[in-house]
Amino acid sequence: MKEKKPHLVLDWIFNVPNQTLICKINDDLSYEAIEGGRKGCYKSYKGETVFIAPDTPPDHAWHDEKLWISENYGEQLGYFQLDNTRSVTHHIHGTEHPSPMGIGPDGRYLDHLQRRQAILDSDDCAEIYRSTNHTIWETPDCGKTIYKRAATTDTHYAEYHKEYNPELIVPATYPEHPQPCMMQPRSPGRTFSTYDDMLENGISEDIVDKCKAVEWQSPMHPELQYMIEMV
Repeated sequence: MKEKKPHLVLDWIFNVPNQTLICKINDDLSYEAIEGGRKGCYKSYKGETVFIAPDTPPDHAWHDEKLWISENYGEQLGYFQLDNTRSVTHHIHGTEHPSPMGIGPDGRYLDHLQRRQAILDSDDCAEIYRSTNHTIWETPDCGKTIYKRAATTDTHYAEYHKEYNPELIVPATYPEHPQPCMMQPRSPGRTFSTYDDMLENGISEDIVDKCKAVEWQSPMHPELQYMIEMV
């Protein structure tokens, strides 16, 4: 497929109470990822459900499935165009990010589930505070609602960087990911927090008061908030 065609983008909805990650394409076709796709996914098509294994060489069932999606829904969703040499520059950090699965309409990378980087980076919320142990408080609505992503050690970053970036110093903890992913497949996502919780964790009264007044900054991508269901 030619690079000039739009790349395949899939919208996955993470329902936090039910801990389900689902991509519904239409009434006939949907997918449910297992542990962020690390353990494969279930495909429901015209009333029949089948298991699709993750891409673990020599198996490439998910790769083939994305080609099938492209062939049947390319005009609607874009086309899967694998390129292991492709990379993009992070819009904030300036670092190079491998982007073999494609580039979204915003010019940022797509992950193995064809999700946009913006949702993976939690850009549907605005960060309020990050503690020294990497717990994050954030808000979808300028401080009226407070979410928390607790610090966790349940990740695969250490083994990944041992293989690909052995000189990198990997933190002991990371904030829970907004959606389960390859590096944090068991992430439960966000939880609701409170102003009192923020104060108890050493966040300044000035910051809390600004949130109470609903004067915190707006998220970069509020239009993506439908991808994470908190209730």
